[in-house]
Amino acid sequence: MMRLFSPRKTTLIFVIRDKTRTPLENLEPVLREDIQKIWDSVPKPEAHKDTPLSTFFNIEVVAFSSFEEKEELFKEQAANLRQRFYHSIAPGGLAGDRQGVVPASGFSFSSEQIWKVIKENRDLDLPAHKVL
Repeated sequence: MMRLFSPRKTTLIFVIRDKTRTPLENLEPVLREDIQKIWDSVPKPEAHKDTPLSTFFNIEVVAFSSFEEKEELFKEQAANLRQRFYHSIAPGGLAGDRQGVVPASGFSFSSEQIWKVIKENRDLDLPAHKVL
């Protein structure tokens, strides 16, 4: 994807459901460390070999209480997250300022250009069905 698109921040929200007694402050660093290990192991184009994860992604971790034990709190937490998605296109929302978004009128051309890059780059193109 780094070869197809210019870097733009995407928010990744990890939801820990049915959180137990372990505080989120203890769970979040472990999750972030695992995400960083994945990022470090992903092959990157030369231009982005040393680009930090934070250039491409905002990482957020949210924890929901146990549905079985605290149903009302769980529903409240889910409703709060749902509201964040409803208001995601507002400035400061999950979609941010939406820079680099292709308008509907340019979608066809944009798609053609993306497929052209995929076809021209063997690393991005899927092998033929017979090869698989």
